[in-house]
This record gives sequence, C-alpha cells and structure tokens, in this order.
Amino acid sequence: MHFRKRPKRFEVALWGGSTLCALAVGLPSRGEDNLTLHFLERYWGTNPISGYIAPIVIDAADNYAAILGKRSLKIKNPVRGAVHIYETLGFKLATSGMVHSYYAKEVKK
Repeated sequence: MHFRKRPKRFEVALWGGSTLCALAVGLPSRGEDNLTLHFLERYWGTNPISGYIAPIVIDAADNYAAILGKRSLKIKNPVRGAVHIYETLGFKLATSGMVHSYYAKEVKK
C-alpha cells in the first residue's frame, strides 16, 4: 500500500439523514504556513443542520491543521453574506486583492 508523505487535501461532507447538507474542500500549504478552505457550501433547501455547518467545518479544519502543524486556517474568497459568520468564529481579513481575498485565524494548538 502506498501512502503520501504530504496530505493533498482536506475534504468534509456533512449529512443529515439522507440529505447532503454541506461540502468543504481545502488544501494544506507546503511547510507550516496554513490550511486553506477553497470551497464551503451548504444545501439551500430544508437543511436539518442549518446554523451549525460553519462551526462544524471550521472546527474539523482547525483540528486537521493542528495535526499537520499549520499556523493558520484561511478561507479563500468567502461569500460576502457569510463573512460575518466567519468573523464570529475568529477570522479576520488577511489579504484582499482584485481577484482573491482571504480571511484567516490562528490554529488552536
């Protein structure tokens, strides 16, 4: 069996019964810098875990980043309507450019 020395990605699927409630995908950087979430989306229909998705995904990503020895957790290009949720979870604007913006927070050790 072959195992990679460096993890290639972070993936989470949250289910409520038979409903796929949310998906998140991220990539760890080389070295100790960060784990970046590139995609976090919830199901917009009737969602049994609505209101809990961001905290669950952020907690899972934070723990995974800590295991990998990363210093920060970043969210790339968050949806404007969700920025206030991320800010309540400890994220702050890290960089903002013409194409990409990042919100970041320190990883809990």
